[in-house]
Amino acid sequence: ADVPRVAETVGTAKPSVTVQVRARVDGQIRKVHFKEGSAVTEGQLLFEIDSESFEATLKEAEATLEASRATLRLTKIDMDRSENLSKAGAAPVEVFQKARASHENSVAAVARDSAKRDVAKLQLGYCKVLAPIAGIAGKLETDGGSLTRGYDPRPVISINNSQPVYVEFALPERLLPQVRAAAPGPAPFEVEVTKGGNGPP
Repeated sequence: ADVPRVAETVGTAKPSVTVQVRARVDGQIRKVHFKEGSAVTEGQLLFEIDSESFEATLKEAEATLEASRATLRLTKIDMDRSENLSKAGAAPVEVFQKARASHENSVAAVARDSAKRDVAKLQLGYCKVLAPIAGIAGKLETDGGSLTRGYDPRPVISINNSQPVYVEFALPERLLPQVRAAAPGPAPFEVEVTKGGNGPP
């Protein structure tokens, strides 16, 4: 009868996905909302960074934008009035051209300040760090109250997804001829994994 040839070796189980979570802004970690080794879901709040300075920056950007919008309204009124006077011959064309240029500058200022407001809002949103994937939270590399930086190469935590889990292993070189001889198709082998060599596969 045909007897299967079995080769035993040692393998290492690894998660199929590992994501390193870092802060995207500089600040002090105020609250940590997970425990090391616990399961986290995608989108779950992991930790919060002190947001006071980012809130102040957003308020300043919003105030600047409102001032720019008020100036835009005034320059629009001035441009329309100058245009009507110019068409009626009551004011030179140069006055209308200057008013129109001033209005165009105001339009550009509103666009610029709106972009600054959006950036400030984005930075404030980065103060809440969410889990990018579901998995098991690894070791917390910093403590609450510690300073974290957006350019820090070290992650705050790593999240591992072990569904499915990968197992890496190697066979000795002396088995290479047998492996080649027994490989007529794309998947000729059955691999059986046991934990510690004991228990069910």
